[in-house]
Amino acid sequence: MVRHAHAARHRAHRPLGLHRAVRPPLYDYLARKPESSTLFDDYMAARAVPFTEGLSERYAFPATGTMVDVAGGKGHILATVLRANPGLRGVLMDLEHVVDHARQALAEEGLAERTEVVAGDFFAAVPSGGDVYLLASILHNWDDEDCVKILTNVRTAMNPGGRVLILEVVLPDDERPHLGKDIDLRMLAIFNGGAERSRDEYAALLGRAGLAMSDVVELGSGASLIEARQR
Repeated sequence: MVRHAHAARHRAHRPLGLHRAVRPPLYDYLARKPESSTLFDDYMAARAVPFTEGLSERYAFPATGTMVDVAGGKGHILATVLRANPGLRGVLMDLEHVVDHARQALAEEGLAERTEVVAGDFFAAVPSGGDVYLLASILHNWDDEDCVKILTNVRTAMNPGGRVLILEVVLPDDERPHLGKDIDLRMLAIFNGGAERSRDEYAALLGRAGLAMSDVVELGSGASLIEARQR
């Protein structure tokens, strides 16, 4: 029986009544295990392939400007977008133990001159001055309060007229069967209140962060791209 929307390990170690972002144990483990971290980054890049190959065909990226890939791993999605949009530059931010992998991967793609890779924590801040901020498979790892904090940091950092792109599984707002509902339970079991969400639930999170949903683009393979802009 599901009694609460938190993973058991997280509930056992989080002080009752206190909300603060607690990084899931998975990330602490990966930071200590370089070989496992490399395998995880490779898995995330492979996982992104089905819905990124046609990403630029389904969504109109700006012709120029800067795209910031927040917690972008090895940068597979960023590289895909930059190859299709030669007027864009890219910034990839991730944790300290990930960024060397990203620099190497982007250099192998021939994108070293068009990209900057920085280490950081999206609960503290994200790189400023971007025109497009991508959060791919990020928000489903976190509970609502943590998601609002991440999104607020993005809104604060973006250029006027900028946009946020959230790449996630989007659940139906009704009781129809959906693959994401199985994934939703897995996220709850693995992460600290992580969850797949519906369109209405994402709209509510965005509103709390001072953003407004402006479009939802179906990418196939169960994934969608949510576009949001400053209110």
